Amino acid sequence: MKLGKWIAAVLLFTTISSSAQLKTENIVIVTLDGMRWQEVFGGADAMILKDKKYTRDSSGTSKDFWIADAAVRRKKIFPFLWSTVATEGQLYVSVALV
Repeated sequence: MKLGKWIAAVLLFTTISSSAQLKTENIVIVTLDGMRWQEVFGGADAMILKDKKYTRDSSGTSKDFWIADAAVRRKKIFPFLWSTVATEGQLYVSVALV
């Protein structure tokens, strides 16, 4: 299964590379294993924030990371990703469901 993921990643990379007419100076590939994509794109999850099993200080954590707007919420958890990378770089997402 891992070989299939790597093949898919290489194909995606070559497709993107061959279609781009820009002068690319740097490419950084970041992979995350175990990261919840729901929180990367939607911010804090209300169900997890309220669950004492996962969050010791629900009220404090909610004050820091919860807001109704998902775009603002995701910036609270991943400020560099959504303030710098998303505006000055490019995000390509490949989700493999295992």
